Amino acid sequence: MKEFNNILLFSRRFHFTNRLNFVKVIFPGKNIDLWSDERWVDFGKNATWWGAYFYEALKEIKKSTHVNILSALEVHDIIVRCRFLRELPFEKANELAQAAFLAWSRIIEHKKYDFVFHQPIDSFVLDTLDRAAKMQKIPAMHTVGTMLSGRLRFTSRGELSGNIVLPEDAEEYEKIESSIINVKYRPDWLIGTDKTPLRTILSRTFIDMPKAPAFAMYRMLASDPDSFSFAPFKYYKARMHGTPARFFASKGMEKRSFVHPPEEFAFFPLQFYPESSTDYWVPEAAVIDHHKNVLAIARALGKNMPILIKEHPAALGKRSEKFIQELLKIPNVMIAPTLYPAGELVMKSKLVIGHGSSTMFQAMVMRRPVLFLGSPFYGSGKRKVLTKIDDENHIRDIATEAINLGDTSKEEAYDLIKTIFSTTAPGRAGYYSPIGEKSSARLSNIEFSDRLRLLFEDAISNLVL
Repeated sequence: MKEFNNILLFSRRFHFTNRLNFVKVIFPGKNIDLWSDERWVDFGKNATWWGAYFYEALKEIKKSTHVNILSALEVHDIIVRCRFLRELPFEKANELAQAAFLAWSRIIEHKKYDFVFHQPIDSFVLDTLDRAAKMQKIPAMHTVGTMLSGRLRFTSRGELSGNIVLPEDAEEYEKIESSIINVKYRPDWLIGTDKTPLRTILSRTFIDMPKAPAFAMYRMLASDPDSFSFAPFKYYKARMHGTPARFFASKGMEKRSFVHPPEEFAFFPLQFYPESSTDYWVPEAAVIDHHKNVLAIARALGKNMPILIKEHPAALGKRSEKFIQELLKIPNVMIAPTLYPAGELVMKSKLVIGHGSSTMFQAMVMRRPVLFLGSPFYGSGKRKVLTKIDDENHIRDIATEAINLGDTSKEEAYDLIKTIFSTTAPGRAGYYSPIGEKSSARLSNIEFSDRLRLLFEDAISNLVL
């Protein structure tokens, strides 16, 4: 493996310590510079704020309308995938995307970095950092938790990077299958399951309400008017954010939940949205808008069978009230209690629908019929993938084909387990949960196994720049 000596490490508040310690294990004795798009939140970790480069680049972009470092196609992809930029007028969004790419390009070039280790891409800030690194033939990636407890993987935009197969692995596949088909299976990162739904909704609403004035104060004092992390409320509320209106909407949806599921139904578990796994891991941009997808599919398939919707525990109390109101108006839509085990609904369903989520992974391992929204990062096997939602007849036809394909085969389930196992390795990158939350498994320490190092080296050796 090529030796790397000068690393750019990107991080944000609450993650600085764990990420720095983790990267020091990967690159012992090497120079690691900590960067962030958030100012004054590193708590003594000496992180450099990108603002000096970014706002200088933004001035240049605004002075000349002819300064376009990125192509129109690249800008469109950056904007449509960014939860912040897609809320802005195109001219403003274009300026921020171009300036961010120019800023990161200069930072990487000036500092002569030879490796970029970032966080999961969630915005134009990290999207352009990843693009700028690759434009200069610099490896860029991050680590992320997986559906398998206590295992990590490396990726840039969701793809499976690195592949390690050892002779003794086959012994683990049955153990993994047993854990996944358990109807009470939950991934490590899941939050929102430690309290009653009402307590969770109340807690999140009170915690989120002071953010709008606090964010406004940050933007003014930090001279960071175009901050992604601390955006103005009219843009920030496009994300998962608790408000009084969302409190009542979530409470009302939970009240609509059933006692017993119908005999026949399509199961459509809601996902936390916006999120990296939808915005950046799904290659087909036409189906990354989760809320738009849910409404379109529920309207189309609800004419043929009940559509059972289950809220994501992490989204309870934070999801758009307008989306919830529209969803509850659709005939034949039924609501499952938030804390009802998803695995039980998967087992009883006629069809499971969703992006490449942990529930869809569980559905394939449980060998149920599935319909993917966009190509999942772990592969769809022989299952159907929906890549457009603008035609109700097309949606119904694809869903019918997915049902007629029957259960996922034992071979497909086995291959999927093997794929996930060989592209992950034992490790822990530190623990963080939002204020007032507990994940289903506390990951408080840094662990970096020998297999994880082998996986990292293989990921680097196979990286195409």
